[in-house]
Amino acid sequence: MFKLQIFYIIPLTKIITFSIIHLYMTYRKIYDLLMNIEHIEEKIFKLMQEQGIKDKFKIKSIIKKDNNGFLYLLATNEYIQDLNVDYAASYLSCLMDLSTLCLEAKEFYFPFICIPENNPCIASKYQNIKRLIAHEVCHIKDLLNYVELHPNYYNNLQKYGFNMLNDFADIEKSIQFEIEKVLVTEPNALKTEYEMGQTVIPIPILFFVKKYECETVHDFIKIQLFAYFNNLLERYNNKFKNHESEIDKIFEKVINETESVYLGKNAFQDIINIYKNLYKKIGVPGF
Repeated sequence: MFKLQIFYIIPLTKIITFSIIHLYMTYRKIYDLLMNIEHIEEKIFKLMQEQGIKDKFKIKSIIKKDNNGFLYLLATNEYIQDLNVDYAASYLSCLMDLSTLCLEAKEFYFPFICIPENNPCIASKYQNIKRLIAHEVCHIKDLLNYVELHPNYYNNLQKYGFNMLNDFADIEKSIQFEIEKVLVTEPNALKTEYEMGQTVIPIPILFFVKKYECETVHDFIKIQLFAYFNNLLERYNNKFKNHESEIDKIFEKVINETESVYLGKNAFQDIINIYKNLYKKIGVPGF
């Protein structure tokens, strides 16, 4: 007996359209696709367990949050002393295999925010946690936009990022990369904090903390940026202890050559001067 067989033919235009969409899946598009997956927080948490990220960062739980239409994941973890110098909220970006959720996310730096369950740090005593989370959300947004324009960002991160750097021969490229990263991620985040009411900068001095009230948002951003740069220089000097003088010269060269509204032609000397003036204003002896 003749048996009728029905074949479902997919139009060629749909195949071509599907291929083009996947061919041009940018970092931002992949992130948006992932964040719109139902129960993404549960699926990411499970994958973090399987890939060792949950234990590495002592993550306890993850929830999905909405910041004026921008979706992100907020994790709770145990406070990790060496995760950062001092943090009440921290932006993290972990290399993960998310191909079970999106084919293009086989090796994907997934960004999220972490807040510790029990926080002993100075930041939690002098700053509002909502402002700090808003600060970290800005980091995710700014990096998503930056990577959209600079697709090699994560390749450069693996070569020249501070935590990846082992070869002193690449020190100048590493410093350039890290300074640019600060200037890409921090200004908008600091501006957001200031606009939400964070005008005071807590400054640890020996066994006590002094507070400096910033009169303008530019003042607030510039002082904080210089604190990041100062900390960055210390970290490089600690990592390559036999090259301190070379690192100081390279750092001075790179930061003086970097173009930014917050950096002048003598930015390295400005960092030194701004701290001297700051310590004078808050009444630290010897300044």
